Amino acid sequence: MYAFYQYYPMQFKKVSQRDWQVRKLIWDFKDGRAYKAVAPQTP
Repeated sequence: MYAFYQYYPMQFKKVSQRDWQVRKLIWDFKDGRAYKAVAPQTP
């Protein structure tokens, strides 16, 4: 399995600002709002 980012679930409360950015990107991708930002990263 391949991951683009290190993802920490919401049960981990103390995460960095970068981790929050990754969470928001993943949530936006799942909701269909960030597919253009993620598409260039896929092979």
